[in-house]
Amino acid sequence: MTLIELQQILARGKDSQYQFKQNITNADSIKAEIVAMANAVGGKILIGVNDNGEITGLSSKDIRRLNQLISNANCAGLARKLPIQTVVSCRPIHCGGSL
Repeated sequence: MTLIELQQILARGKDSQYQFKQNITNADSIKAEIVAMANAVGGKILIGVNDNGEITGLSSKDIRRLNQLISNANCAGLARKLPIQTVVSCRPIHCGGSL
């Protein structure tokens, strides 16, 4: 995903193909999101983005925890394993005035 694509997604807001989550602490919550996307036309869950489309970011510790949580949720009881992509930026990304 390019910066321009990200800016366009954030400007449009959440929809059936893109969901924003500031953070996830519950495996059942992320599993429900993954299943909903799998049962529809697919999509992306952007974690570290609030409901207003503002990038809030995640700590390195959060990223490690989320990768494990998502991996566990993706394997537990789903008929097929879905592709998971982690994109990490070590520098702030400015999107229309928002970080």
